[in-house]
Amino acid sequence: MSKGTPTPLACPSEPDERAEAFVMMKLLPQEAESFLLHMADCESCWQRVATYDKYVRAMKAAATSLRGRGVPCSPPKVRSAAS
Repeated sequence: MSKGTPTPLACPSEPDERAEAFVMMKLLPQEAESFLLHMADCESCWQRVATYDKYVRAMKAAATSLRGRGVPCSPPKVRSAAS
């Protein structure tokens, strides 16, 4: 590589978790920017993000549809081991 050419960023150690966090907007701004730059050169991570994005959109649409029919969409209460 010539001087001044940016080196490609390596895939994160846990690419699925990073892609999910990116889609759910749970990364810090600098982490999101770094991952976005990485995805510009990494088809695998880009595909992971596209898959998670499609899933999240489908779940949001399903929840909206169910709410429109009066079906509660909040998670069930979980009993703790102490109760």
